[in-house]
Amino acid sequence: MRPLLSALLCLGPLPRPSLRAENGSLGPRGSTVTFRCCGSPGAAGYLLEKELGHELKPIHYVLSEEAEVEFSIPRMTLNDAGNYCCRYRTASRWSERSDPLELVVTGVYHPPSLSAWPNSTVAPGHNVTLQCHSQAVP
Repeated sequence: MRPLLSALLCLGPLPRPSLRAENGSLGPRGSTVTFRCCGSPGAAGYLLEKELGHELKPIHYVLSEEAEVEFSIPRMTLNDAGNYCCRYRTASRWSERSDPLELVVTGVYHPPSLSAWPNSTVAPGHNVTLQCHSQAVP
């Protein structure tokens, strides 16, 4: 291949990676979450980032030439909930970021209860107040 053509092929964008949570993006508090970032063979490293406000914070970096890597959160807490994305780098540049993946922590609250005041039987045209209540799991 001619050097100019070879150089032009290297200037195009790198394939965009994909990010998934191995057991789904809903997880009970205290459980392990394993992310899989699928990039491209020949990558040099992978970065997992978390959205904090309007910024992305680096969470984990893995040196790997594999097409797919794992990132784990060993014991999920409420602070781990949020939007994550990954990207990979070659020797000279970074890929675009993956689409975001929202991680949701479950098991934080007891099931809610719903009550009606003055009671649950209301005549047409009368007011009723509904109240939903729940407590955090200790």
